[in-house]
Amino acid sequence: MRSALFALVTIVLCSAPALGGVPSATESDVDPCIITCPAGDSVFTAIIRHADRVPWDHVGDAELDLCGCPNLHFGPVAANGPYTFNGCTVHTMTDVDGNARFPLSAGGVCSGAAIPFYVEGQLIRTLSVVASFDQNGDLAVTAADLAIIQSKAGTADRTADFDCDGIVTSNDYNIAAAHLGHHDASVVGIGDGPEAGFGARPAPNPSHGPVDFVIRTPARGRATLALFDLTGRRLATLLDREIEPGAMRVGWSGRDQYGRTPAAGLYFYRFTVGAQRAQGLLVIAR
Repeated sequence: MRSALFALVTIVLCSAPALGGVPSATESDVDPCIITCPAGDSVFTAIIRHADRVPWDHVGDAELDLCGCPNLHFGPVAANGPYTFNGCTVHTMTDVDGNARFPLSAGGVCSGAAIPFYVEGQLIRTLSVVASFDQNGDLAVTAADLAIIQSKAGTADRTADFDCDGIVTSNDYNIAAAHLGHHDASVVGIGDGPEAGFGARPAPNPSHGPVDFVIRTPARGRATLALFDLTGRRLATLLDREIEPGAMRVGWSGRDQYGRTPAAGLYFYRFTVGAQRAQGLLVIAR
């Protein structure tokens, strides 16, 4: 009887450490997609749990290994930033509720890589894709990025699948369009023109109504600003006259040349002064 009791006590004592602070890979909840934005407002999140589903109540190192994604471009991280870099791995600390958050300020996409996610050295999950609103990796979400996302519509390209449903649809495009104009603070002189002193930018974009275009040119000349649908049909001419160097604002009522309201969708604008030309995309939302 005594030996049986001793054996029971021994089992309890030996099994007690297994109930301790080891994070559980099978019970933890990890976002199925890694999505980045240069503004850092898309957050990859994991809730670390014990094997009994109780949140992991330790403050520990959480690591996202992005070494297999050389085409990702990260903005500089401030000394008091939400994460740190060690080579090509990103680190943050879990909180006492088991949460690990990575508001990755980055651009560029990654597909097919092994992207391990660790907590205190314990492998929690391995992901394979990073999607980004900044598809071309210039740390700014511009009309060019929306055009790339539009070209992926109807495919299973997860680099533009922002709702993580396995296919790129108009919903993914609309999610990305809501981030249009977001950029990292390190980027200066974002514009649609080939030169910093020449270009046009609509605001708001996406638009539910009237739009103001801010145009800039370093030289005097005959200027045109026109809006077209994707077939090339001209919807409206906003400007057609001589202008002086500098910046100016040109308004659009939100109606075409016949006074009609265009359907929701993607349109492009073209701004020219002499031989210089800039163009970009305008999203009309309803």
